[in-house]
Amino acid sequence: MPVGNLEFIKSATASSVSSLDVTDCFSSTYDVYIVNLIMGGSATNKDIRLRYIYSGGTDTTTNYETAALFTGSYTTFIELRYTGQTSHLVTGYNFTGGTGINYTIFNPNNSSSYTFLKSQSSGAYSSTGTKLVGTKAIGVHKVEQANTGIQIVPSASTLENIEVFVYGVKWIMSGSLIKIDEEIVTAAVASVTLGGTNWDSSYDVYMVKLNNVISTTNARILYLRILKNDNTADSTANYDRAFKALRSDTTFSNSSSTNQTEFGVEDLGTATGESANGVLYLFNFNNASEYNFCTFEFTNFDQTAKLIGGQGGFVHTVSQNSNGLEFYMEASDTIASGTFTLYGLKK
Repeated sequence: MPVGNLEFIKSATASSVSSLDVTDCFSSTYDVYIVNLIMGGSATNKDIRLRYIYSGGTDTTTNYETAALFTGSYTTFIELRYTGQTSHLVTGYNFTGGTGINYTIFNPNNSSSYTFLKSQSSGAYSSTGTKLVGTKAIGVHKVEQANTGIQIVPSASTLENIEVFVYGVKWIMSGSLIKIDEEIVTAAVASVTLGGTNWDSSYDVYMVKLNNVISTTNARILYLRILKNDNTADSTANYDRAFKALRSDTTFSNSSSTNQTEFGVEDLGTATGESANGVLYLFNFNNASEYNFCTFEFTNFDQTAKLIGGQGGFVHTVSQNSNGLEFYMEASDTIASGTFTLYGLKK
């Protein structure tokens, strides 16, 4: 039964097992899924890993890449990077006290796209007593195949009292997420506008979803600008940004700038799997006395065939009413394909 905008699909439970399979939970009905995992603790330190299941069984090929930020209450934060693995490593940690993990999975059942993942976790870890640890991760499975399920695997010992819940993200016209505008690009376009004449000013917070966005030309940056209340893009030098770039190939980086004329979302390419996926939240767009703020999380395979994702925000330092966003490519190039969707969050 649909509940709000998350449609419950399937759950699975087990205890004292070496792995847990959740089968037949992905289909072509949805392009984005939410997976929540809860598990009890055990006396063995372990990280929690995820694999995909497809028609040929569990995919244990070395096509998983993961980049994660390890955040512990007892130590400095640690950058974790993995390529050529047989699963998504370190999506969470587990020890006495238990673990909770939230996954967002993009395009798992699309046989023409890589599968992308972002996750966050909070759990226990043994280091001179039980300590809090968390992870913030992005991942890509570099295979174009229709995945139908997942397998959860511990790095050691067994999974204890584990529960997994799978939901399809149901983008509908009712519930808590109200679809305002959507652009599905199937042929090259110079830009994509969300809102504009379709803008609905009755919300305080908006969400924008980008799914499988691809550039026409290799090595181009996807940019965005704020739409003013006359529905033209604001190109004044008033964009400030700050974010953390997680990546699987090298050291994570901090990126910041002020007084820019646009906001660079991600570098895109044209080779297999090189696409962008992400979620943005928009604040104060209908308040003429405040600045427009945005938070974002992206995961993509860039033009160098590397996993990278930005986690952060930007601000447009002009007090004005705004009517949405415009997306476009660097150097007057074009967007080849992708889905752009705007929602209002019901009060």
